[in-house]
Amino acid sequence: MNRKTGLHSLVWMICLSLLLAFAGKIQAAPTVMTGTKQLYGSGGQLDYTHLPSNEFIKYKYDRNGNLLGKEPANMEPDSSVDLNGMDVYEIPNLNVDTSFGSKTTVEFWMFWEGNEVVMPFAWSSKFDLYFADGYFGFNHFNGDIFGIPSTTLKNKWVHVAAVFYNGDPDSGNLELYINGVKQTLQKALGNAT
Repeated sequence: MNRKTGLHSLVWMICLSLLLAFAGKIQAAPTVMTGTKQLYGSGGQLDYTHLPSNEFIKYKYDRNGNLLGKEPANMEPDSSVDLNGMDVYEIPNLNVDTSFGSKTTVEFWMFWEGNEVVMPFAWSSKFDLYFADGYFGFNHFNGDIFGIPSTTLKNKWVHVAAVFYNGDPDSGNLELYINGVKQTLQKALGNAT
């Protein structure tokens, strides 16, 4: 696998997720269970099992829904976009609900090598995901982070899903999932407005 330097993300995953979400075509979110995680598709069939060893098992079915078998699955992306801290990949004209109280979910794969003061995702409204001072989480361009310690994210591919809230941030309305596991957020730095 090619592991490039700097912060990596799969912009196409973000684009696809956002475009499908705003077109109203996203299927029901997969069910995630504690311990060994089982990911179900919209049809109710078990698609993947995520083992505590961070290995994935993919289940295959025939068109009648009968299980044909299962096999190990590599969930790390084959390629990525190299974001060097200076590049910006903009997705214009998204039909985002900006009314107070609305929520928008953004998902992507990321490989972070430990650099601080980097932003894997940002809205033009000054609301982003940010790495700084040993933390990763939601930032409002005020030197603030509402998130988690970043040490466990370093030097590996992780899947990030972030639920952005239009309003005053707190642990009840912002959500951060790492590899399908909901994180307990804390006010780590500064004051969010």
